[in-house]
Amino acid sequence: MRFKYLWNPGLPKNEIHNIENGLYSDEQILFLCETIMNSYRIRKKKFIPVAILVFVIVIILTLTTLFMIEDKTAGIFAFLVTVGLCSGLLLFVYENHIEKDRRQFIVALSKKYPEYVELCKDN
Repeated sequence: MRFKYLWNPGLPKNEIHNIENGLYSDEQILFLCETIMNSYRIRKKKFIPVAILVFVIVIILTLTTLFMIEDKTAGIFAFLVTVGLCSGLLLFVYENHIEKDRRQFIVALSKKYPEYVELCKDN
């Protein structure tokens, strides 16, 4: 099994270059838009339950910890730090692995094919 990159490299550089220079036909642009948007929607659909699950687990672990310790202040502080770290991690995953390809495509598309930008926005 091959592991995915920790950092998403995004769209291939030659593809971005070709879009920015207007080398694709309208049919090719529509196909790329449909492909990228389908991938984006699938990733986003899978991400939402994972994000909810992460926060439910953090809350459950915090509640069980608060029942077991006497110093509630330390438990609440640990909860806030954990929520902050999980939020930062989930934001990184969302921006890097879900949103990056679509954002790069829209930026490249707006240079030579501005009429198709609205098709690639999430409705």
